[in-house]
Amino acid sequence: MALPRTSPPRRNALTPGGAVPIDLDEDAAIQRVTEQLKTSYSDRRTLDEIQAAVAEARASFNTLPIRTHVPVLVERKARRIVSEHTG
Repeated sequence: MALPRTSPPRRNALTPGGAVPIDLDEDAAIQRVTEQLKTSYSDRRTLDEIQAAVAEARASFNTLPIRTHVPVLVERKARRIVSEHTG
C-alpha cells in the first residue's frame, strides 16, 4: 500500500496548531522587519539608519545554527537600537 503524497511546505504556512505563521524565507522576513521599522520610525529616523540597525542586529545572530527565530530576535534588537538613538 502506497503512502499518501504530502504537499511540500508552503511559504508562510501555519504550524500544525494553525495559529503561528512560519516564514520559511529569512531574507523576506528581515525585509518585512525593515518595512515595519520604517513605518514605526519614519518620522524620527532615516531609512539608512533603520537599515543599519537591522543589519547590526542581524549580524549579531550570524553564528546561531538554528535560524527559526532570528527575524523576531532581529526585530527586537533593531527596535532597541533605533529607540536608543531617538531618545
